[in-house]
Amino acid sequence: MWGNLEMSKYDPLREFLKNSASDCSEIKLTLKQIEIILRQKLPEASYVHYAWWHDSTSHSHVESWEGVGWKVSTHAEKGRMKSVAFRRERKQQASSR
Repeated sequence: MWGNLEMSKYDPLREFLKNSASDCSEIKLTLKQIEIILRQKLPEASYVHYAWWHDSTSHSHVESWEGVGWKVSTHAEKGRMKSVAFRRERKQQASSR
């Protein structure tokens, strides 16, 4: 009746990325900085599993950044994720013939 009003706990991160300057092609954040943006702790899986950040087929939260045009690469130290680099996807331009 009212549509999908349910908010994801990852919406603050989605909005942060969505509202970043259009000429910004990369944003590097530590997991602690992401927790500040979210105003809550990330799950333990985000610290230890690469797939948590990349696998949109089994992790719906990945849509929070991919849905607004960002991909991620992760940086780990001693088996724990320390930071994430969000990279804006470039839209493919139609080639002229």
